[in-house]
Amino acid sequence: MSERKRARSLRRLEREEADSYIGGGLVDDRIPEAEVDAILKEHDVQAEPEVFKAFLRQRVGRYRSMKEWREKQPTTAQELQLIEEAMDVIQELRTRLDHLPPAADAHINHITWKRHGELFHDFRRRLDGTLQETWNMLVLTEREVDKYKGKAGAKRKWDRDSFLSDVADWLVAHAEGMTEPQAFKVTYRLCLALQVEVPEYTDDDPAKFGAIIRGFRKERERLLKNSG
Repeated sequence: MSERKRARSLRRLEREEADSYIGGGLVDDRIPEAEVDAILKEHDVQAEPEVFKAFLRQRVGRYRSMKEWREKQPTTAQELQLIEEAMDVIQELRTRLDHLPPAADAHINHITWKRHGELFHDFRRRLDGTLQETWNMLVLTEREVDKYKGKAGAKRKWDRDSFLSDVADWLVAHAEGMTEPQAFKVTYRLCLALQVEVPEYTDDDPAKFGAIIRGFRKERERLLKNSG
C-alpha cells in the first residue's frame, strides 16, 4: 500500500448531531382548538369542524417537523467539513489495517482463515478497493457541494408554502361554496393562530397572500414536469 495522507486529529461525531441530519423525533400537532373553531365560524366555513381539525393537526405537525429539521441542517461550509472528516476517517482506517502490529496481524490472519478460508491480506485488499472507491466518490461529492459555497441567498420557504397550499386546497375541496379567494383569507387567519410564519406584506391583502400559494403551485408543477 502506497503512502497516504495520515488523518489529523478527528473530532467525534456525536449521535445527537448525526441524528439531526436525518430528522425524526416527536411531532408537535397541537392546535388552538377554540381559536380555530372561532375562525371557522367567523368565515362561515361549511365543513365538518372535527374532520377539518383532524386534517389540520396532521398537516401542521408535518410542517413543524420539516421546519425544525431544515433549521438543524448544516451550512455548506459545515457539510464540506463533514465530508472531509469522512474522507480522513477512510484514509486513517486504510493505513491502520495495512499496518497492524505483529501479534494482531497473526491473530487476524488466523481468524480470517477460519471464517473465510483466506488470509487477512486478501480480505483487506478487497476492502481497501471499496474504501478507495468510497473516498473517490466523496471527492466528487465535495466538488459538487463546494459549488454552493457562498450561494445560500434567499430560498423559497417550501415547507410553509406547501402547507398554505394544502390547507387552501382542502377548504376549496371540502367546504361547501368555498371559493379560492375565501380559502386564502381563512388560511391566512389559521396561519396566525398556528404561528405559521407569513410575510408582513400580506396583512389584510388576500391577493398577495394568494400570490404566494399560486407561485408555489406553479413552481411545484414545473419541478414535477422536469422530473418526469
